Amino acid sequence: MKKIAVLKRDFLYFQIAHFLIEEQNYKLIYASDSKQNLYFKNIEQDSYIRLVRKDLIWTRDLKEDIEKEEETLRNSTVYRLSKKAKWTYLYISDVNPFFDFHYIFSTITEENITGNLFSPADVMEEEELAFGKKFSPLVDEESALNFIEGVKQKIQSIEREREKTIQRTFFYGKPIFSSIFLFIQILFFFWLEFNGGSQNVETLVKYGAKHNELLLEGEWWRLITPIFLHIGF
Repeated sequence: MKKIAVLKRDFLYFQIAHFLIEEQNYKLIYASDSKQNLYFKNIEQDSYIRLVRKDLIWTRDLKEDIEKEEETLRNSTVYRLSKKAKWTYLYISDVNPFFDFHYIFSTITEENITGNLFSPADVMEEEELAFGKKFSPLVDEESALNFIEGVKQKIQSIEREREKTIQRTFFYGKPIFSSIFLFIQILFFFWLEFNGGSQNVETLVKYGAKHNELLLEGEWWRLITPIFLHIGF
């Protein structure tokens, strides 16, 4: 019975993940290794969803999780760039009748961070819909497991594609600026060598080395040209 209860929560969790990816305008931006912690960004709005599959047994579990997450957010580039963004933490868990989720959440989070908690029993009721949608109840174990596996593979596919994009951007792009800069450096070196030598002070000054007196006389370009001048090979 406990196994079925856990599967129901897992099934709901991955239904919501699938719904956000396929039906809503949300982009998956991070997934933990266990796929029990997913981050989504709304493409059109400055809003984020953190979808968490975590059974909150004690009040302390929720407090520790949120406090840890707040610290992570404050140190993240995403949060620094989106301090006014709306964050929603959505937990899929058991509902404990002695667990005042919303009160605890409101006392320890920042103004732009809100939270909600759903259990399979919640979202099967018309008045407790998640995202205005009624998700399917668990009917067949095998179908549910296949669905969960399919969503996990979809998440892995998105992560692989994102990694490829990063690789293409940072490692396989053509270094056009670097090539131009290198060409100028080499050209200047040979120019100095054939016009008095790159170790000759007079030659260096003649072709743009930093010289305070000449700078004061208005030759401001000497703040730039030394970038391209090198003494000797």
